[in-house]
Amino acid sequence: MKKIFLGLLCLVTLPVFAQRLSVDFLGGVSNYQGDLQESRFTFSQGNAAFGVGLSYQITNHISIRGMASFGRIQADDKLNRDTFLINRNLNFHSKLYDLSLTGIYDLLDLSTHRITPYVLAGVALFHFNPYTTDGAGFEVNLRSLSTEGEGLTAYPDRKLYALNQISIPLGGGVRFAVTNNIILGFEVRMHKTFTDYLDDVSTN
Repeated sequence: MKKIFLGLLCLVTLPVFAQRLSVDFLGGVSNYQGDLQESRFTFSQGNAAFGVGLSYQITNHISIRGMASFGRIQADDKLNRDTFLINRNLNFHSKLYDLSLTGIYDLLDLSTHRITPYVLAGVALFHFNPYTTDGAGFEVNLRSLSTEGEGLTAYPDRKLYALNQISIPLGGGVRFAVTNNIILGFEVRMHKTFTDYLDDVSTN
C-alpha cells in the first residue's frame, strides 16, 4: 500500500499587493498512514508542521498557492493494540521537507462573504529519510541498512528507494476574513505518495 501523510493545519493569509498576491503562514500537525499506524486516519503520534508560501488570486473563487513546508512523521508498533504488531517491534521517524503548488477553489466569494469553505489539489515534491534509534540513543538511517533487501544483488527486483519523491496533495478547509488584510484558515490536507517506503516497510 502506498503511504499517505496528513496535515491538520492553521493558515494565516496576509494580502500584500492589490489584494491579489498574499503571504501565507502555516502551522499545524503532520502524521502518516501506513504499515506501522494501526488507525487509517489519525493524528495519534502526530508532530508539529510549519510552512510559508505565496498565493495569487486568479478570480474571486480561484487561486494558486506555492508553499514550502516542514514536518515530521513517526510511528511505533508498541503503541498499537494488535499483538502481532506489538511483537513485530518496528518503529521509525522521518523529517519531511515539502514544496507544493496547489490550486484552491473557494465555494463563496470572500469579497462579499466573511467565510467560505474551499477545496484544493495540486502536486508536490518532498524529501524524507526514515530512521530509528539504537540502544545508545543514536540515530540509525534505515535506508542504508536495506532492511528488506533493497539494492542488494540477492533481491534484484527490490530497488533502493529514492528519498526525493512526488506526491499529490488533496484537501479542503474553511477560511475566515478576520479583517480586510487578514484571512484565517483551517485546513485538512492529505498527500498521496507513490512510494511504499515512508516508514521503510513495504514487503517483509
